[in-house]
Amino acid sequence: MRDRQMAEADIVVYATPIYVFGISGLVKMFLERFYSRGDSSDLMVSKSGLMFHHVDHTTCSKPFVALFCCDNLEDETPRNALNYFRTFSRFLDAPQVGALVRNGGRLSGHGQDSEREKLVPKILNVYGAYEQAGRELATEGRIRRSTERRANQEIVPVPLFGILKRQKVFKRIMVERAREMI
Repeated sequence: MRDRQMAEADIVVYATPIYVFGISGLVKMFLERFYSRGDSSDLMVSKSGLMFHHVDHTTCSKPFVALFCCDNLEDETPRNALNYFRTFSRFLDAPQVGALVRNGGRLSGHGQDSEREKLVPKILNVYGAYEQAGRELATEGRIRRSTERRANQEIVPVPLFGILKRQKVFKRIMVERAREMI
């Protein structure tokens, strides 16, 4: 049933929380199950020039969006998952049509706390960007870079947070403030 649904889909969304700096075990297991259906004795060269074994293009090579969520605010946290799907795209000839990373889940109340949303006013702009991303996927088959940037923006209500968060002193202050919020 799932194979037929994936084969009929226009776009696949791979959504996962970031656990221990990577995709969740359930998503990894899912990918390995349909990916392993290829004939490993039949070597081929992907469109990007990588040598690999045969893959079932009806399910493995669909355009896809990678969607990640994590509590941590560090850019490094989702890096392995982002790289995983870039590599996945190149080996399986599957166009990656967007990558959305939502960090700071705890800070924003995981989208379930309207009081926290008042403390983090940028989150409403981010939610709007996610809605726009959905419209773009439905109408254009991809997420525009400008929409991706809006959806992936820092939500911490501190000017120049992207620069400040690289400083250890600032990080220590942020950790103390976060402890106060919990």
